[in-house]
Amino acid sequence: MVDKAEARDAISKLIYGYAKALDGGDLPAVGALFEHAAIRSDAGEIVGAKAAEEMYRSYTAFFDASGDPAGPDGPGTTPHTRHMTTNLMIDVADDGKSASCHSYVVVFMSLPDFPLQPIVRGIYKDRFECLDGAWRFAERVMEMDDVGDVSRHLKINPYADAAAGTS
Repeated sequence: MVDKAEARDAISKLIYGYAKALDGGDLPAVGALFEHAAIRSDAGEIVGAKAAEEMYRSYTAFFDASGDPAGPDGPGTTPHTRHMTTNLMIDVADDGKSASCHSYVVVFMSLPDFPLQPIVRGIYKDRFECLDGAWRFAERVMEMDDVGDVSRHLKINPYADAAAGTS
């Protein structure tokens, strides 16, 4: 029999692990979470760990501890963000081999010259699969429905039209 509570706990850890890795600037860990998964967003679709890591490396601005721009591979560099993922509605299939989750996300950012503020609000629609007792991402669809000032967060802004009110 499938222990759905254990499955939900493992899936929650994957979802929260994504936020921890990204906010901590650990792009290889972010990529590893999507080794067997596709990510779909306004930026397009990518598949696999290498593509996920490269997408975040290309899009995300990084800063040192002082808030000065820095590369993603510098010691202690991070995006200076906090991804708050909430309202996880996890549905585990009766056979325990797959699951889905719908959750909310709000991204906060602050820098010495950029006061703490929410910069993006959206929804994650995730699918998971369980292989040999281990849960993993199968798909993440990121739907951002409100975009604020991402000028300090994104080097490439796939939400430019939405932020300008043209979409």
